[in-house]
Amino acid sequence: GLALIEQVLAQAGQTGPWNDPPSDPVIAGLEYIHSELPGRPTVAAAASHAGVRPDGFRKRFAVQIGLPFRQYVLWTRLGLAADAMATGMNLTDAAATAGFADSAHLSRVFRRTFGLPPSVAVGSVAASR
Repeated sequence: GLALIEQVLAQAGQTGPWNDPPSDPVIAGLEYIHSELPGRPTVAAAASHAGVRPDGFRKRFAVQIGLPFRQYVLWTRLGLAADAMATGMNLTDAAATAGFADSAHLSRVFRRTFGLPPSVAVGSVAASR
């Protein structure tokens, strides 16, 4: 998922949000997020999983990952959806796979994030592989 998003960003001349390697609590939080998706991961549960307080975790996560927790979850959902579409899944099923409410929600978020509809972005990356 994230590799495909990185390809889309590279084609647009941008890079991803990642900084230096994250600390152990942030890594534990990332593991929690990825195990919870397409469900609804929360900062409180991620912090608990990491064994730290939510406020400190939220700040540490944003600094080390380069995105606030909720935006990272959304970013990861976009990656899941992009992977699903790149394998031929239709927009509706890709949206459900990634935890979006419906295909319209996925399309709005994708367009707001990348400036392109998902079909165009994923199609151009898949064609360049």
